[in-house]
Amino acid sequence: DLELAQDVDPDGCHWEHLPRRERWGDAVLATLLKRFPSPWEALLVDPPPAYRRVMDRDWVREDQSLEQPEEDSFFAEHEKYLPQLTEAGLLEARDGVDSLVILVRHAACKQCKVADDT
Repeated sequence: DLELAQDVDPDGCHWEHLPRRERWGDAVLATLLKRFPSPWEALLVDPPPAYRRVMDRDWVREDQSLEQPEEDSFFAEHEKYLPQLTEAGLLEARDGVDSLVILVRHAACKQCKVADDT
């Protein structure tokens, strides 16, 4: 299993076998529709060592009109009363409390941006 670095919309994704053979076997083209459109900085989270030898990005098919997302300063602006929680610190944060409220957001989420202003 490969963990993608970005959220994708499964209904907008597809794959197909390409008519040419590659030196590692059959060529497969996977088209991924991102939930929050922005350029791919990386395809996978923690790619296996053999990843680069068998997978490649097709720069010609990259949507050149996409811009890099702006830096999300939300947590920096609210760090005084909103500490960041990592997966590693989750058990410690849950220790001794009846409930834990977590604010989850994505920098490119339009609903998150609207909530910031209200």
